[in-house]
Amino acid sequence: MGNKVHIGWSHLFSHSNPLLLVEAWTSPSLRMSSHRKCFHMASRWSSTFSPSRQSSLLSLSSQQSLPSATKNYPSCLFSSNSTANSDHFQEELTSNSTSTILSIDKDVRTMDPEQLLATWRELPVINPTVTFDTLLVPSSSLQTYVQHPSLQSILAKPTNCELLQHVHPRIKLVQDYKDDGAATGKKQLLLLSSSSFSNNIDHSDSSLQQLLDQDPAIERGPPLSISLSYQQLSFQYILQQLLPLHLLPPPSAYEQIGHIAHFNLKEPYQPYQQWIGQVLVATTPGIDTVVQKVGTVSGKYRTYQYEILADTRRPISQGNNQSTNNTISSSSSSSLETTHMEDGVQIQLNVAKCYWCTRLSGERQQVLQDILRSKQPNQSLVVADVFCGVGAVCLLLAKKRQQQQQQQQQTKIKSQKKRNKRDSGNDIPTKTSPSATTRIIANDWNPTAIEYFRRSIHGNNLNDSQFDLSCMEAYDFLIDLGSNEDNFENIAKDDVGEPKNQINTSLSPKPLPDHVLMNFPLGAPTFLGALRWWPWKRIEAKKRTDGMYPRFHVYTFARATTVGGDDEEEVAVDIIANELLPVIGGGSATVDNDSESNDDGDDLPAKSSTQQHRRHELNQEFDAKVSTRLVRDVAPGKVVVCVSFSCTPKLIRYMQGEYF
Repeated sequence: MGNKVHIGWSHLFSHSNPLLLVEAWTSPSLRMSSHRKCFHMASRWSSTFSPSRQSSLLSLSSQQSLPSATKNYPSCLFSSNSTANSDHFQEELTSNSTSTILSIDKDVRTMDPEQLLATWRELPVINPTVTFDTLLVPSSSLQTYVQHPSLQSILAKPTNCELLQHVHPRIKLVQDYKDDGAATGKKQLLLLSSSSFSNNIDHSDSSLQQLLDQDPAIERGPPLSISLSYQQLSFQYILQQLLPLHLLPPPSAYEQIGHIAHFNLKEPYQPYQQWIGQVLVATTPGIDTVVQKVGTVSGKYRTYQYEILADTRRPISQGNNQSTNNTISSSSSSSLETTHMEDGVQIQLNVAKCYWCTRLSGERQQVLQDILRSKQPNQSLVVADVFCGVGAVCLLLAKKRQQQQQQQQQTKIKSQKKRNKRDSGNDIPTKTSPSATTRIIANDWNPTAIEYFRRSIHGNNLNDSQFDLSCMEAYDFLIDLGSNEDNFENIAKDDVGEPKNQINTSLSPKPLPDHVLMNFPLGAPTFLGALRWWPWKRIEAKKRTDGMYPRFHVYTFARATTVGGDDEEEVAVDIIANELLPVIGGGSATVDNDSESNDDGDDLPAKSSTQQHRRHELNQEFDAKVSTRLVRDVAPGKVVVCVSFSCTPKLIRYMQGEYF
């Protein structure tokens, strides 16, 4: 597979296309150093160009975006001031060069996508053989030379050689020295970063030569060639080498969900999308399937359609004319069923059948911290999630509470044992107090998401009795959530006295939740009207018992009232307030959506219809203790905001009309 390329500078300088040289200066893997020998040879070579070729090279060099390191490149490369003979120059260069640079195939970047898709694995430029200069050192003093200050800038480390930054697994800096084909064990080779592909543009042999003169225990070793295959090179490096110049820099951002990589490739890259998918699968462990989103999020369950670009679990048709055969909807392809790991928790899902966003992992951790801070591990906790999806927050919460309680229990046992030994000198059986309960009441209107949620509960060895799972309309779920415990049996049965056919793991009465999560930015605020069905006396009793009112965390889209404004969080509070209270000025409680969409395809609410922000009203009149958090930008001027507030008896009584 590897292709040994020891062309030195002679092939590069004699090539008929001057663009080749300019690309050599700008390519990360071919960046030349200011080595005096190279400058001298380049100066003698440049005069062999005809005036027209010199002019062409000057023009090309002025058009290229050269790296900052080129400030030290010799001007002789772009002008003629020498009279050397080209043949003599090439002969001298070939005889003196001990460095290997990667060859440049001038035709590789002009390959059409179908040809590239079929042949890219065999291309020499991504299957190179790199030759290193070496230093022969005694094995007994190896670490001394590995850490020697004079060698740090010339050792073959990723910091000194950009190519090595893209090689995985890393090439070992220390190699066995074989004398007459057998390893002696007495000496070893230290790899040096040859000047022809080093990042160190001021590389010089002076410090090395001085060390060699002072220390007779070391000497220059033989050149060592190491063959690399494309499977050892990074995804970014391969794209950088093979994509047409006008498509550089290559695409780099993708979302990983379990074994699935999800791209949003822009239009210029789409002819190469299947090849890009193949490269990612071939070079990235843990990724078996690569997909491209088709269209925008749609439907009641907020799912996407995907096109499979590469898949080790099933064959993919090659050629762009077959790409439509790989487009799948929410009803097809087991390749999109995966297990995603987040903070040590396994989350099972099918990305085509369930909504998922890896980018919200930080927000999930933030809301978990808010919930966990509100109760001690030895206190019971009840959390409701109205739009739970595949249950990421709920699973993370259950696992975290389990860990907290186990840690607390272990601490108690250790403390009790110490007290027993101190008091009696004998071990007395330690009694363990029962752990505080954690109850999670979760709902989603996507039955497939609930089914994956159920699988994840068992996959994480969690106690399923602490979960109440349902698949209901959000408005009905919220009404049921606040219903009296005394009336639960009537709610849970139909007209003939049998339990309702809902997806619940438990039909025990639901206590009022300590926290209610409503993460559905497109429409979560519109369901808050269900709170008027909650008995305010029950909320008052909860305060006396638990010391807190139910705390709601509602997500909504928002934008500033003026262009460039920074009051998005206040606008988000207004959107929530307009669903809980009468709208100021008689406007509509529901904020209209505009025609623009964010990156998930969701319409964003228009500007608030109220001119007076309502945070103060909620806090002063209803003791709601409103807090806000900016979650993320979804488009210019449009954000997602989490608005948290306490559901107080006074607020519920007002919603029920007792003050009218």
